[in-house]
Formats: sequence, C-alpha cells, structure tokens
Amino acid sequence: MLDEDDTDEDDEYRYERDRVRRLLTAAAGGAPADVERLLDAVWWAYEVPHDDAYAGIALAVPYLVKLLDVPGVDRTRILRLLTEVTERSADPEQPGWLANLTAAQAALTAATPTVQRLAADTDAGVRAWAATLLGRVATDGAVATLHRLSRTDPNPAVRAAVTVALADLGVPVADRLDDPAPLPRFAAAVTVATTPADLRRGLAGAAPGYDELPRVPSPAPHLCERLADRPDLVLDGMEVLLGHPDTWIRDGTVRTAGDLLRAWRPAVRLVPALVRILAATGAALTGDGETAQDLRRHLVFGPGDFGAALSYAGGTTPDATDGLATFAALHQHRSTPGNDPLRALCRLRDPRIGRYVAEQLTADEPRWLELEFDVLPRLGPWAAATCGPALLDHVRTAPDGVLRFGVVEALGRVTTPTDAAVAEVVDAVRNRIGSIGILRWIGGLGTAPDRVTRVLDRFGPAAAGALPDLHALRDHDDPGVRLAAALAVHHIDLDPALLLAELGTGLGAADPRPALDALAEIGPAGAGFAEQARTLLRHQDAGVAARAAVAYWRVAGAAEPVVPVLVRALGDVGLGMRPADWPILRGDPPPTIPDGTARTAAVRCLGEIGPAAAGAVALLRTGVGSDRRQIWGSDLADTLAADDDWRRQCADALFRIDPPSTED
Repeated sequence: MLDEDDTDEDDEYRYERDRVRRLLTAAAGGAPADVERLLDAVWWAYEVPHDDAYAGIALAVPYLVKLLDVPGVDRTRILRLLTEVTERSADPEQPGWLANLTAAQAALTAATPTVQRLAADTDAGVRAWAATLLGRVATDGAVATLHRLSRTDPNPAVRAAVTVALADLGVPVADRLDDPAPLPRFAAAVTVATTPADLRRGLAGAAPGYDELPRVPSPAPHLCERLADRPDLVLDGMEVLLGHPDTWIRDGTVRTAGDLLRAWRPAVRLVPALVRILAATGAALTGDGETAQDLRRHLVFGPGDFGAALSYAGGTTPDATDGLATFAALHQHRSTPGNDPLRALCRLRDPRIGRYVAEQLTADEPRWLELEFDVLPRLGPWAAATCGPALLDHVRTAPDGVLRFGVVEALGRVTTPTDAAVAEVVDAVRNRIGSIGILRWIGGLGTAPDRVTRVLDRFGPAAAGALPDLHALRDHDDPGVRLAAALAVHHIDLDPALLLAELGTGLGAADPRPALDALAEIGPAGAGFAEQARTLLRHQDAGVAARAAVAYWRVAGAAEPVVPVLVRALGDVGLGMRPADWPILRGDPPPTIPDGTARTAAVRCLGEIGPAAAGAVALLRTGVGSDRRQIWGSDLADTLAADDDWRRQCADALFRIDPPSTED
C-alpha cells in the first residue's frame, strides 16, 4: 500500500518525513495500535507546528486517505484530522510551511472520489464527517454529492452536516429551512436565515443532536460565527437560545452572551433574558435533588465561568440578586480567583458583601485569595457599617508578617474624612508605615510604606496626626516612597514645598507616572518642571505620554503639543482601547493591564482644553456613537462599566470642544 517517496532526502524536512514514513510503514497493515501512533504523530505536528512538522503532514495525507479503505480503522478520526488540515493556515514568511501545507491540501482535493464514496457509508458518523470534508474542497463532484445527501440521507445529523458543508462552499441552502427534522432546520437557520421568523423557526429545535454536528460544538458560537454580518439576527437568535428548554444549551449560550456583551453595546438587549436565567438557576441550585447536584458540579468545574455574563444582569430584580449570592457561594469551592458573581455583588453594594468580609477576617482560615482579588479592591464607604470594625481590628492587631496590606487599603476605602472613627483609623494606619506584611494575594513579605502612605493621603486634613510620620519618610531610600509621602503632606497641610523637592527625581525615574500625576495636580505651581514633562510627551509608553500631556497642559496651558499626543494615546491598547478590527467573538485582549487612570485623565483633559482640541472630535464621536465597545478587559462587568464611563466622558468632552449650536 505504501509507495516510495521520491523527494530529495537531503532537504530540511528529512527528519520529519523519515519519522512519518516509519509510522506509515508500520500502519500500512491497518493494525489499530499502529494507526493510532501515526494519527497521534500527525496531530502533534498539526497542533505544535515547528520548522519541519508540515513536511510530515504533507507526506501523510495521501496515505491517510488510503487508510480510509482499511477494515477496522477509525475512519471518523482520520476524517476529522483531514478536515483540520483543510482549515490550517501557514505563516507566509515560512515558505516551507506554506509549500507543505499547500501540498497536503492539494492531496485532499485529489482524494475527493474516496471521500465521496464514504459519504454513502453505513456509519452515520462517517457520512457526516465525509460531508464536512467535502465542504472544504470546492469540486463539482463534491457539490453534487452534498446536494444528493441533503435530500436523501435518512439521518438528520448527517443532513445538518451537509447543510453546513454546502454553506461552506457558498451554495444556497434556503430549501433546508423546510427539512422535516429540527436539526437540519437549525443548521440552515444559522447560515441563510434572513428574517427573525426563519431564525426562530430553525433554532427552536437546536437541542436534539446538535452536539453530533462536526465542527459545531455549541449552537450559540456557531450562530454568531455564521451570522456575523447580521448582528440584528444574532441577537434574535441569542434570545431564542437563552430561552431554550435545554439547560446545557442555555448554559453555553450565557457564556457566548458574555462575549457579545463585552464587545458589542447593543447586546445589552440580552440582559432581561439573563436576569430570568439567573433567578431561575439560582433557585435551582439551592435544591437537594440529583438535578441540583449535577448543576452545581457543572457550574463549578465546567469550562468557562457561567457567572460572568449573569453578573452584569444581577440586581435587576431581588431574585436575580439572590441568584448572584448563590453563585458566589458556589464559586468558593474553586481554587482560583475570579468570582464574577461576588464582584457583581460588590458593584451592587449588597450588604451581604460586608458581612462576608467580616466573617472571613475572623475565620480560622480566611479565603485570602478571593478577598484580596475579588472583594477588597471593590469596597467603598457603603460597606463601612458591616465590615469597617473588622478591617480596623486587623490593621490594629495583626502581627508583623501576618498583616495584609490589602486590608489596610480596604480600610482606607471604606473610611471617609468625615467619619466619626477617622481619627482611630488614621492612628491605626500610621502605626503600620514600617510594618512587615503580606504584599499581594499571591504572597510575598515586605514593607510597603508607599501603600500605607497613600491610604493616609485619602483623608486629607483629617490625617494631620500622621504628619510627623510622613515627614520622617523624607529621608527614605526609595524615591517612590518619598514622593508618596510628599504628596500626602501636600494634601494634608496644603504645603507643596516637600512635593516640589521630590518632583524632579520622580520625573526622571524609570516609572515617572506618579510624579506626572502629582505635577498635573499642582498645575502652575510646578512650572519649573514643564520642560521635563514636555520631554516625556515622546515616551513610547502610551500611559506615560498621556500623563505627560495632561501635566504639561495643566502646568503650561499650551494645547498645540498636547492634543496630538492625547489623541494618539487614546487609540492605544495600553490604555484599554479595543482595536476596531477585533472580532466580536473570541477577541481576546492583549496580554497587558489597561491603564484606565491615564485614559480617564486624557479624555478629561481634552474637555478642559475645549475648542482647541478639535483634532480629537472624530475619536470622541466614535466613543459616543459606536456600536462596538471601545474598552477591553478580562473581567466582563468591570469592562462594561469602564466602557459606559468612557462613553459618558467622551460625550462630556465633545460637548466642551464642539458644543451644539444654539441656533434654530
């Protein structure tokens, strides 16, 4: 069965070709174990391509096609692998990859007669995968075979796979909307539906056998991919799937709804459906029956986080908020942070959050990972009554090495300068300036005088009792600590002298952002540092450049050099801006933390500049009017809140720069 390969044995792909040839020779007899080893090798080459991996794929494809005729071979797996090869793309800068992949795909086209024959196999799974593979090779014979199968195959899953394959080839499949079985109608609906009625009719039967469709793991992502150019229909279809009677279809659709909400502003239309699911599922989770137990296991250990999209819908009704609390408690069985329902309860200022914090701080083994990652950074004065005393007690009494600086910062967030207990809080916090504590939720011991100082800074004149401690930091070795202390002193007694003495060093540091923020705050009083700020306008980091522009405007009042820098920075992913060409689905954000502080300062500065910032009008109008979300982030609800803020900030700046005419 195995023919000799006549290619040059000395080329750069010799090793991989020799390896695959040995495996092909062993698999030629069709022994299942030998075939499995061959398929594993080709899968590995496909999933982890390297310099000569595609050479093995190119060599293997013709023989994999021959193996399809060997009795006892797992033909479905081979067809799946061959289908994957048709979907692979190669880096054009790697000519070897491209040449070998092209050769592999050409071999598949030549194998069309074999695949057509398998489309009449007695095994429905083989027929479905053969049809899927035919949908990747645009030959007249393939199209004719698929047309025949779409009308005559007795298995609905095969007819549905054929419908998707024909759509892949650009062949009209509108007649499949009238198939007597629901699954082919579903496949047709998500490829050719042009009206909400057609879509709803097709999606109503998505449950029976949808998971049998090759390359269609879940209805909702398939819907969004196929109808990407019809977002109105996507939302119609998502509403149908969110109300589907099948629990697991609804679950998968909720996750896709989260993707849509993150990327597309009109997707807020899905929130009422999410609220209904949240209330109903939260109630179901509290039961003791087998269904509730299965659901709890699925939501805790299943892929993705079911609560991500639902958290955005929480608070709309009391039942939905109770559902969030149920999900939050359920999530605590996981070993990773990222409890979206718990974060949502923080955003809703739910009193259960404060009680949860107080309980955890007095527990034998507090859930520090969840507290410091999900809860403490989101606290505010609304939680003072329920957890303020517990936070204060930790700051007062925790020994060195046990103190959590995240708790110190949370105490600062829940306390306001006018609180009756502010003097006690200031006294407790200032006593921890030199303490050794746990720095982050992931661990690590050390001192953090700059973080403690910034907590005192929040209280302004109410922290006057800490002035001696802050002045003592003027000789600290770390210039960042000295700058933080100087800024706190300025806010407490309104004396900028210490701050002005530290600004020069701060602006010349590797990270000049804190100094630029301080310079922007004191404005004309920092005129002596205007040139240092102007130099930083050219900084390659968009966050630094934006801060430098804001500081220079506040110090010098010159718009001309500032506006282009702000406009350029507000198009940078480093400030959390979502590129216009990102896909609505599966558009993973770049691996960087968005600088939301710089973004907010930049857009507000444009508003301050007024008509002289006319060069930013187009950017601001897009921020207000685009259907696409402008801000990206990994946390869904935080991202949506940031985008809503961005939209309001753009509208405010636009009004100041280009106010509407008062003329009729």
